[in-house]
Amino acid sequence: DAGLVIVDYKTDVLDPSALDARVEDYRLQLAAYALAVEVTTGLPVTAGVLVFAHPDGAIERRIEAAELGTSEVRELLSAIP
Repeated sequence: DAGLVIVDYKTDVLDPSALDARVEDYRLQLAAYALAVEVTTGLPVTAGVLVFAHPDGAIERRIEAAELGTSEVRELLSAIP
């Protein structure tokens, strides 16, 4: 009820010990999706979820809106001439 959640499925074959680094690698991509959805729908995005496909089952990592980084994406976009 508080807003939308963006879910991004990843098919990286990765060692679970490398998961935190991959989450950080994808954070701004997820933030860009969140910003696009907010701008086009007018609805807030409350979180993003990365779902990594893994042979032993999916591994999910949730990133709350405050940590997502949509303001970083806005800043990067504003720097484009």
